[in-house]
Amino acid sequence: GGCQAISDSVKATVINLQTPPVIVADGPLTFCDGDSVVFSSTSPTGNQWFRNGIIINGATHQTYSATLSGNYNVQLSSGGGCTVNSAPQAVTVNPAPPKPTIAASGPLTFCSNDSVRLTSSAPVGNQWVKDGVNIQDSVSTTLLVRNSGAYQVRVGLPGGCQAISDSIKVNVINLLTPPVITPDGPLTFCDGDSVVLSSTSATGNQWFKDGIVIAGATNQNYSAKISGG
Repeated sequence: GGCQAISDSVKATVINLQTPPVIVADGPLTFCDGDSVVFSSTSPTGNQWFRNGIIINGATHQTYSATLSGNYNVQLSSGGGCTVNSAPQAVTVNPAPPKPTIAASGPLTFCSNDSVRLTSSAPVGNQWVKDGVNIQDSVSTTLLVRNSGAYQVRVGLPGGCQAISDSIKVNVINLLTPPVITPDGPLTFCDGDSVVLSSTSATGNQWFKDGIVIAGATNQNYSAKISGG
């Protein structure tokens, strides 16, 4: 009676043995530990990535992010035993130095006629940095500091890999420029009221009353409620 039926379609993948896939890197093949390079295959399907001739389990997408040294290639397969391999790409991952630390020889807040010596935990490869800028010719293990600022040390290895320390803040009090205190209102007021005194120095303050240290009063501002000078 002319009745017919047709199956669902089945997509066939044909691997051309005469045209191996090509892998393209999105950046340099030599980089520091912690970075990576992404390889892309010219084939959108059928990929299996290898490192040093060994299958990378689960690496079957068109792209692969390489983080280890080695020779990488991609193999195309139709699943029927027909395969073709790309040319390999050699990745070199250089070691990164450990993050350095800074030790100070004394207090980080001091008077302008004094100093503090900073010491890097790295014996070599140091570059001292102040407020984000390299300090010229400061490449020793230690640095003598006489000026306020945020100091760091950057350590580099011969392969170009670097690591930088946390910042350490130094505050130098200028003996030639005494701090000034400014009240936020009248200095004469009724019992129960107060006046807030503000120092022109953001740090390093110690408030006094009648020449005697006020325990714990070390902020930039102090609320005075009692008569005194």
